Amino acid sequence: MLIVQVPKMNPTKNTTEEYLFRLNGRVTFGKKLGRTVNMPTANILPYEDISYIPTGVYAATITIEDVIHQGILHIGNRPSIDNEKNVTLEVYIFNFNRDIYGYEVTITAYLHIRNTIAFDSLSQVKEQVDKDIIIAEDFFLGTNL
Repeated sequence: MLIVQVPKMNPTKNTTEEYLFRLNGRVTFGKKLGRTVNMPTANILPYEDISYIPTGVYAATITIEDVIHQGILHIGNRPSIDNEKNVTLEVYIFNFNRDIYGYEVTITAYLHIRNTIAFDSLSQVKEQVDKDIIIAEDFFLGTNL
């Protein structure tokens, strides 16, 4: 079930009930390009239509087998990777190194960090993602997540 709420967050008093949206899906195979720059992501095939969710990068959690993990979520096309217009959904999970292909997951987005940006190289993507991670980690420090 997809739940979209109007953002009403106070990052210093966030609880698991305050989020931007939540969706379910299955981890599927991607192009595995993130691994080449030490940035593996879980590519998610959502069970619901996500076309009306604002694209961009979010501080998010991913629940795998009832365990909540923090990370950053990207929803949108990937102008730095390919010219395809189809929207993808992928999560970089902090401090995580497991094979989860085929697992059903729940993703909960809490903070919109930025819009999708086109970069000239995968290394530039990595540099920006490192900055996004810092923002997300700082956000999660002020929460009970």
